[in-house]
Amino acid sequence: MILRSRVALGLASVVLLLGEPATSQPGTSAVETAAPIALARRSLSPGPGASQSPRNASYRLKATLDEKAHRVIGHGTLTWRNLERKPCDKLVFHLYQNAFKNFASTFVFESGASLRGAEMPEHGYGAIDLSTLRLNGRDVLASAVLDDTLLTLPLATPLGPSAIAEIEFSWSVQLPKVFARSGWADTYHAVTQWFPKIGVWDCSDGEACGWRARQYHGVTEFFADFGVYDVEIDVPRATQVGATGVLVAERLTDDRRIVSYHAEDVHDFAFFADPAFIEIKDSVDDGQGPIQVRLLSRRGQEAHDPRTLSGVRAAIREGAERAGAYPYSNLTVVVPPVAGNGSGGMEYPTLITVFSFPLPAGLHDVEEVAAHEFGHQYFYHLLASDEVEEAWLDEGVNETFSGWVMERMFGRCGAVDLPYLCLSVWDRSWLAYRETLQHAALATPSYRLASSHYGAIVYTHTAVFLHMLEGLIGRERLRQGLLRYGERSRFRHPGRRDFVSAISEGAREDLGWYFSQALDTARVVDYAVSEAKSERFELAAGFYDCPPRPLPDSAGSELLPDSRRLGYRELLTRSQAEACRDKPAGRHELPPKATEVKPALYDSTVVVNRRGDFVMPVRIRAVFADGTGEIAEWSLAQQQALPEQRAHTLNFYRRSARLLYAEVDAGGWLHADLKPVDNSQLVEARPRPVARLWLSFIGAVSTLIDLLGS
Repeated sequence: MILRSRVALGLASVVLLLGEPATSQPGTSAVETAAPIALARRSLSPGPGASQSPRNASYRLKATLDEKAHRVIGHGTLTWRNLERKPCDKLVFHLYQNAFKNFASTFVFESGASLRGAEMPEHGYGAIDLSTLRLNGRDVLASAVLDDTLLTLPLATPLGPSAIAEIEFSWSVQLPKVFARSGWADTYHAVTQWFPKIGVWDCSDGEACGWRARQYHGVTEFFADFGVYDVEIDVPRATQVGATGVLVAERLTDDRRIVSYHAEDVHDFAFFADPAFIEIKDSVDDGQGPIQVRLLSRRGQEAHDPRTLSGVRAAIREGAERAGAYPYSNLTVVVPPVAGNGSGGMEYPTLITVFSFPLPAGLHDVEEVAAHEFGHQYFYHLLASDEVEEAWLDEGVNETFSGWVMERMFGRCGAVDLPYLCLSVWDRSWLAYRETLQHAALATPSYRLASSHYGAIVYTHTAVFLHMLEGLIGRERLRQGLLRYGERSRFRHPGRRDFVSAISEGAREDLGWYFSQALDTARVVDYAVSEAKSERFELAAGFYDCPPRPLPDSAGSELLPDSRRLGYRELLTRSQAEACRDKPAGRHELPPKATEVKPALYDSTVVVNRRGDFVMPVRIRAVFADGTGEIAEWSLAQQQALPEQRAHTLNFYRRSARLLYAEVDAGGWLHADLKPVDNSQLVEARPRPVARLWLSFIGAVSTLIDLLGS
């Protein structure tokens, strides 16, 4: 845990001067001109200068919304600095809105013009067109090469390390009808991925340098560098705006509203505009000071607004405990109209969108969506991993985070709490995980995954494996590891190595063995109790040479495990002693009728099989009729030493009680197990699962699937 101190990094009374001064002028009401709004900045820092981004991609933008044509006219300047040790000979920009230009775009071609169950509206096309492109004052538009959603600008003179370039744009965006996170619906406008966004120039891969900028694929999202954004937005006077950052100035004309936003250390900027918005304000204290929450909803949708806010509150507090405090002073939450739900369930710096749908209180999706999207303020924004190449590090870790928030809010029944049905988030994740087993390794780049498998693999496989890891190393150790990751890597572009290293440090052990299996393979976790039996102990009938001689050290030496060898030696010693009792020297028989031992003793055997290839240390519990029990471990080292020896036997000799049942998951951490129903077995003529498994949703479903032959 690093030192967490409050450092005043805010700006007071910031006024943006992107346009004309907000003074009295023709067509402007000086009375209605708002005073500058002070920008308060929360920050946590382990030391001077920490917890700030490199700020190498900063934008000053102007946007004018034409609400009738659903167009945005933009002009702005990007100041970009080369952070790497080698020069770059080109600049690459994302023009994401071209994904909706036609049905031949990479996005539509891959997704089939659908996303999250919604179809691209008919005649709902969108596009972005540049009319001006200047580099350090020189017109370079003619030399730029457009390929679908990527614009490449060759450089006549490479930009060396620490060199700064100023790029000026003028452009227009035709917003699509709401689809795939963006667009318009009636008077509602979701203006996202709307400006030319520069890619990430990176030299981290050895000597090779390149632009981390891929086409906008059907299931991929976004990746960009941090900077400072100053944005002026011009909308109709009656329109309310929610945007990234903090509102710092506002002025009104006869028919227009011009608002100015300032955002520090962010890597994107989005805004939402609608005259039908109603505002609800809230404040949340996470122990580091207040966070002002502004919710923008509509009349008729208010019933679920308190539930949305409760999800946000819980997520803010969970985030502070898991990944360090949220460093910004505010958060905006947008609830789209029903027709705009295609833009819901998304995250942008200091702004999230949820969904508008009516659900009973026992279905916790309303709270979960809010919690999940706030979680992205960490796992996408502050921890700006590459969503295209390592989606599990963003969506998957965040899915796990939202599961913790739901546990915080609702306990065991985090997903569903209805009469006769209690469903946790982990139960639901396990079901989706099971349906996509062995389709692809979790570390597969998202654009290489089938669109039908992307969600289940990236979201639920990660959640299942991290939940299993939490059971293995303990909740507190995982929390400490995540804190290290959250505080060490914020405002950076962390990757797999950063995450695994931080979690291993928190666990105080090298977890490379775990993550190499979870991320790089499609191995399945599947352990089962294949045998559990208990028999009354009897002496061994037959001939014995008397008087008894001491057993040689080699007796039973080839019997494994040691418990079996010792049991054999004890059987031989006791049988020989009984056969020779009161007998002269010579060979004597111990008849079958003399083998009974009183009081009764029992020999019990438990056999556990590893049916999958994912190796985990497991704890095996044997429970006996007198209420006593034994716990033994089939360790990771044992399994790694003999990887093809997939059976592990436990023997319990000469106990005064029979074995009742055995279970392989005594630690309760095999959350990724393929068939939890065979993790236990009763000692009966017809072995069956331990009854307590039926108390769990997964146990019941697993049994049903097994009975149906799936």
